[in-house]
Amino acid sequence: MKGFFEIQIYICYTRKHLLRGGPVDLASQELQLSDICTAGESPHTENETYLLHRAILTLAIIFFGSQHDDSSIKNHGYIVHGKILKQLNTTLSHPHCYLRDDVLLSVVALALLECFVPTGRKYYLKHMGGLEKLLELRGPGMLCGRKALGIFKGVRRMVIFAALSMRKESILARE
Repeated sequence: MKGFFEIQIYICYTRKHLLRGGPVDLASQELQLSDICTAGESPHTENETYLLHRAILTLAIIFFGSQHDDSSIKNHGYIVHGKILKQLNTTLSHPHCYLRDDVLLSVVALALLECFVPTGRKYYLKHMGGLEKLLELRGPGMLCGRKALGIFKGVRRMVIFAALSMRKESILARE
């Protein structure tokens, strides 16, 4: 695993150049850097404690490596990316996981990764479809809390652009 200092550089660079004020940036401000480092080192993908940590770490490492054209950094990021995808799929199999902010924000982080550093064809749209499904399962009650409202405001443009790209009605167009 990369060192604490290197991970701090990746996170700070990504927050400065990519996230600024969005829902993942706001969430990352609440996380401890030491926990993000631990998430990258933890071999146990089943540990749901670090779901969001690992998603943010994946985004930061791959984004930084891509921006600096460093294949060793990107390759490390893709290793963490594989872990988070497996962990997210395991988490999504649990009932009521859609109510958790860390699940929603992890999907947002992975969608951002696919938007700026695509890992394959149409993965961005798959993540956005998953994000819409999570929003649909949450329903209008999501807008009750301040944090949830901030998340919603941050993802609504992403949802609209994905719907336009897929040429389908957005969940936001429904009553």
